[in-house]
Amino acid sequence: MLLRKASPGLAAAVLASLFTAATAVAQETDAQACAGRLLDSPALLGGPLCLPAQPQRIVVLDPLFGLQMGVSLGLPIVGATRVDLSGELPQGVADLGLFQSPDIEALLSLAPDLVIGDAAMHGAFLPQLSMIAPAVLPDTPDWREYYRVIAAAAGREAVAEAALAAFDAELDALREILPQGRSVSFLRLMPGGFQTYVDGPSAYAPVRLLSEAGLSRPAFETVDDDTVMKRLTYEGLAALEGEVLLYTAGPGDTAALEAEVTAHPLWRALPQVRAGRVHRVEAAHWLGFGGVESARAVL
Repeated sequence: MLLRKASPGLAAAVLASLFTAATAVAQETDAQACAGRLLDSPALLGGPLCLPAQPQRIVVLDPLFGLQMGVSLGLPIVGATRVDLSGELPQGVADLGLFQSPDIEALLSLAPDLVIGDAAMHGAFLPQLSMIAPAVLPDTPDWREYYRVIAAAAGREAVAEAALAAFDAELDALREILPQGRSVSFLRLMPGGFQTYVDGPSAYAPVRLLSEAGLSRPAFETVDDDTVMKRLTYEGLAALEGEVLLYTAGPGDTAALEAEVTAHPLWRALPQVRAGRVHRVEAAHWLGFGGVESARAVL
């Protein structure tokens, strides 16, 4: 829970005070135009929002898209959460704990003027977050639109559009040299099983880039609903019919996991393995995708 780490008495008193102030601000905003910048987008949960003209103290609750995109945009981030206990934060950014349960007392002490989260991770807590500061929660599977929402929240639209234009030029150049239409399977090795991230309306960003680059996915790895990934056993690996197989591994001891998997008879029997068309890709970018720099690394 988001409020798990807060001292009940302190959190209740502070949030009650903030709620009173937020209510007054909301009533005043209804009576007059937004004094800062008005942000509205189909890719935003809870919009439209009245935001500071130039935010100076931003807290980021999403350590993947939100934090990586915010850093690339040069946002004044004063606090952020982590994915796990071993995760590192940029220098000068206060540690707010794990993204599942941010330290609310620490967040309040930072006095942010803008909170950036994620609709899926933090949507249930939007009322509480809004008492602290305007809360921007992007709500879209499209990483470019996600990036645009974060940029617009801080008035960095021009920076974002320039970065996206440069990236898309690189994507166009790669498309010119790739064998268009070649089918590619993508697999994540995990302890006790496998995941394949599928292509479809809600495709995870790295695998969406495969189709944007002109490559195709086999029928089993293509959907028309909101499925993001499918789980497989060793017996299910035969459903991966791409001419080329890309894989990554994690979490845990990836070296031991890879050694175990690649020695298995059912892995060795895969047509891609027998033909030498299997390539390992880096988990940091394919599983920890966070925006333009990750997308460039995927290319």
